[in-house]
Amino acid sequence: MADFVTGAVAHRRKFGGGKGQMIAKAVGIKGSIRPSVADVTAGLGRDSFVLATLGCEVEMVERSPVIHCLLESGLKIAQEDSETADIAERMRLEHADSIEWLARVADTQRPDVVYVDPMFPHTDKTAQVKKEMAVFRDVVGEDPDAEALLRAALDCAEYRVVVKRSRKAPEISGPVSKVLRRVSSCWVSPAGMTFTR
Repeated sequence: MADFVTGAVAHRRKFGGGKGQMIAKAVGIKGSIRPSVADVTAGLGRDSFVLATLGCEVEMVERSPVIHCLLESGLKIAQEDSETADIAERMRLEHADSIEWLARVADTQRPDVVYVDPMFPHTDKTAQVKKEMAVFRDVVGEDPDAEALLRAALDCAEYRVVVKRSRKAPEISGPVSKVLRRVSSCWVSPAGMTFTR
């Protein structure tokens, strides 16, 4: 379920570290700057919600009809909750293929930042995936078009593309040499994971 009101998401909203979070630094939140963000691999919307909590306008794009329905339901609940309504108002949801969506964004509406968190191939050597993620994988599958998505993101973003990858995930081939990685519970942003025009 895409839950923006209770549980881990609520805890992070209240105690998550604000602008000091690595995801905030990665997208360029600084001082009064709040970039517009297109999360083109929305998933269950948790990263989008964090960014909206920090004041960013976030466009979520999800191609899976099942996950899109979960997001739609979760957003509606968040919009009706007094503690999250203002945050949810900064989140918009599109049901679309992200590569196609990025290609048709008008020049005047390009997001400051495109945020990409593709699924990576699961192998027997990887640590056991949490049950929720395993179910998520069964629904959405892998992202064999991750390289094409990244190229589309680079063409569309006004200022920056941020890629989130787990430490053990293979790097996306193509124009990225280093990406945003997660180590333990921290985000680290090595040089090269952002691109400026």
